[in-house]
Amino acid sequence: MPFRPTLPRRCSSSHESKLSSFLSALSSLPSSSFPSSPPPPPPASPTPAAYNALMSTHSRAGRHGEVLRLFRSLPFPPTAPLYTTLISSLADSGQPLAARAAFAALLRSGVLPTASAFTALLKSSPRDVDRVFGAMCAAGVSPDAAFYNCVISMHCDLRLVQGALGFLDLMLENGLRPTARSFTAILRAYCEQEMFQEAEMLVDLMIENGFPPDVVSYSVLIEGLCRVGEFGKVEMILGERKGS
Repeated sequence: MPFRPTLPRRCSSSHESKLSSFLSALSSLPSSSFPSSPPPPPPASPTPAAYNALMSTHSRAGRHGEVLRLFRSLPFPPTAPLYTTLISSLADSGQPLAARAAFAALLRSGVLPTASAFTALLKSSPRDVDRVFGAMCAAGVSPDAAFYNCVISMHCDLRLVQGALGFLDLMLENGLRPTARSFTAILRAYCEQEMFQEAEMLVDLMIENGFPPDVVSYSVLIEGLCRVGEFGKVEMILGERKGS
């Protein structure tokens, strides 16, 4: 029987206090947690979308200082997507306190947080899933597929595969269709722990339920099997793929 995470299926009034305490903790972060930098030249088209596109490009390239400088040079009030890109960049650059401070700034600005903003926050607080989920619920924001994928990946990174399966189950219960990425994180965790029977069963389950594995999923399984010398199984998988 799949693991059931201790998260609420629906929001309740009890989450108001959770939201208050959670936001209070964020607001208590010192302003120094949110570093300052001199602004760079603005993009050619000074619109929120243009700034966000440029910030996202810098973030993907690992130029997190540029993301912060662009954010501080905005010629208009920040939007939710701009805050989200900043929070994600700070989390990716190993600055969790700064990421939380940026999220607190989003809330103080009056901008309504989105599921993407909460997902970015979660990246800076991987052990605070329950609190972030409760805060989302109290704020009236429903977790989306990206949020669940992030939670599933975090559980798999900690080798908590049963917990990841529980969130996959919860994702389905809430009417969200998993993606290949949802399953691939679990598949990788199985392979890293040499649980190849479970990995192969998961692939079969994906196919049976209309979630066909993609190239990345098969690559993860094949790489894991090669690592332990199961070349016969690899040839069988490649043969099945060739015949499909």
